[in-house]
Amino acid sequence: QDGVSRVVLIGASSGARMKEVLLNLSSASQSLGEYVPLDIWTRDSKELVKGIVDSAKWSLGPVTIHTAPKFSSPLLWASVWDPAIDVDDENAIILEDTAQVTEGLLQFVAKARSWYSGVPELAGVALSKDLPIAATEPFLYPAVPDVLAFAPASPGLWREYRSWIHDHRHEIGFL
Repeated sequence: QDGVSRVVLIGASSGARMKEVLLNLSSASQSLGEYVPLDIWTRDSKELVKGIVDSAKWSLGPVTIHTAPKFSSPLLWASVWDPAIDVDDENAIILEDTAQVTEGLLQFVAKARSWYSGVPELAGVALSKDLPIAATEPFLYPAVPDVLAFAPASPGLWREYRSWIHDHRHEIGFL
């Protein structure tokens, strides 16, 4: 599957910005699919975020609102998507709510996954300052915290990243 089957949104800004991202995602639903669960990680109250989601009329799948841990950015990014060990066909896109979400962005992610599927050097697709770039070796460890959106190439690579961050968080200062 080349499209996006899960959206993970990290709430870093105002409620109005989160609503704009959700509306843009909904309008780009052709690139998402018919069923797309939404995970939102925020430090705002769940009631406030639920109101934002309701006003944006997210209808592509279930919404789960999580309280964001008070980790540094790299640990937060590593915490927000935990694909099951036996799941290898789920494609996620992880976004900060400051990212510019368009149909073109989602199409780019799908095309990049299709073109580079099976290329072991490709960790995923990173979007920094709204310019698409392909993340390559060394994996993605230093790249993730400085991007606005990241689409891991596979659940397995994302599990590898999570494991690496967990194992090295003290020595690289991600406490």
